[in-house]
Amino acid sequence: MKSNFIVEIGDENGKSCKFAITTDGKTGIGSWRTIDKGFIKENSGWTQHFSANGTLGCHLQLAGGENKYGIQLNDWTYWMDFTNDQGTGWLSGGWAVGLRMGRISWIILG
Repeated sequence: MKSNFIVEIGDENGKSCKFAITTDGKTGIGSWRTIDKGFIKENSGWTQHFSANGTLGCHLQLAGGENKYGIQLNDWTYWMDFTNDQGTGWLSGGWAVGLRMGRISWIILG
């Protein structure tokens, strides 16, 4: 079953941007695109879950272009495919343009 989300990510300097994310709840395989342009290098790509060590959840990675994975949304899902409302993550230096690389926070807006 596909799920659609509008997600806002923010860096440690208080800058933020929005993404449209569509994923399959069980696999996390899906797609994403930027709503606000110019904050990261890539404009769209694919998503994938991977297990979060030591928890019952999964992180969601956003990938695209030659730099593969550039954004990680920690603890995106929890046990039994429950999607969390917010969390933390990271933005790789190769993708950072208008946002600061490193730690980020994220929240689902809709």
